[in-house]
Amino acid sequence: MRILGVHDGHNASACLLEDRQIKYCIQEERLTNTKNYSGFPFKSIEKILALANINTEMLDFIAMASHHSPKPSDALGSYKKQASMLRSKVLDIAMKTPLYSIYKNRTKRDRLKNLAKLDIPEERVIFIDHHLCHAAAAYYGAPWKDEKVLVLTNDGSGDGLCSTVYVGEDGNLNKIAETPKGNSIGNIYSRVTFMLGLVPWEHEWKVMGMAPYAPKKGMEKSYEVFNKYLSVPDGALTLKRNISEPTYLIYPRLRRELELHRFDWISAGLQKFTEETLCKWVKNAIEKTGIHKIALSGGVFMNVKANKLIMEMKEVEDIFVFPSCG
Repeated sequence: MRILGVHDGHNASACLLEDRQIKYCIQEERLTNTKNYSGFPFKSIEKILALANINTEMLDFIAMASHHSPKPSDALGSYKKQASMLRSKVLDIAMKTPLYSIYKNRTKRDRLKNLAKLDIPEERVIFIDHHLCHAAAAYYGAPWKDEKVLVLTNDGSGDGLCSTVYVGEDGNLNKIAETPKGNSIGNIYSRVTFMLGLVPWEHEWKVMGMAPYAPKKGMEKSYEVFNKYLSVPDGALTLKRNISEPTYLIYPRLRRELELHRFDWISAGLQKFTEETLCKWVKNAIEKTGIHKIALSGGVFMNVKANKLIMEMKEVEDIFVFPSCG
């Protein structure tokens, strides 16, 4: 059986599986020379088909990552639209009306049209939940084939969620918890990245790298601000939002509440908040399931300093982090 996997969001890519074995996998940026390319991976698909010496008629299924993939956009441009309180409120209202469903249906039709350009019929196309894709990458990529695995995903958002908890066993994934996208650590981290004059979805590592250079007093001042936004209740497998607006509309609040905080204070406070929140969430999941081997995936788990702290937790027996969040 041949399955073509297609990711047509930011960091677009394509992958060919034959009888459960990965044969080829290419990120579109490698062929377009556009870093973190966002959009449909036409070149990757064409290259894979050529390397495999097959055509689209020889594909059994085309698996599209995410039920809904927003139209390709410049990260800086989209974040600038959220910079004002008024625009944020209008966006929040629009997402709660039928207009958002119309938008999602339109983008789905556009995705199918892109596939049709490659002579791929709609009846062979399946759409896979965003976080299930993350979880599958971590679970099937992990080395523990005959054991229960605790699979955790965490990112900005995808298909309405920002985190999930799965139990992987006997080749199957069972979701036991999920957090809605409005309670996202990833949203906060990327918007702080933007606020500091860096490129969101790309330069978060610079914020993480700046964190150790802040004085403790300044770090604590910024940490107290972030610590009000989200929390993990005792024993909970989900993240709780403690402010009124969803985190994808948090930029005006960040500007207001972090004004006159120095850039290194902000970086350090955000990193501490991220590490503490993730570690408590992971600990709760381990205690709830009794599973001590964990597999992690999603953009938030590209934070290597947080991963190091998770790895060092006494509750963790072994850890696997999927090496790319795409």
